[in-house]
Amino acid sequence: MSDGERRGDGKLELISFEIAGQEFCIDIRWVREIRGWTKATPMPHQPSYVLGVINLRGSIMPVL
Repeated sequence: MSDGERRGDGKLELISFEIAGQEFCIDIRWVREIRGWTKATPMPHQPSYVLGVINLRGSIMPVL
């Protein structure tokens, strides 16, 4: 990463999370908000990897 992508003090801020036993990290600047789990509404005829959909501030978002 270039210094332009780091904080003013040279530190990179990351947020980490785990999915299915695998850990991931992303730059904190890409995160809009951190929400608690919302149960997904199942949809008919969806692939097995789609859990359903949620309403996120008026937008319907798939949950994979």
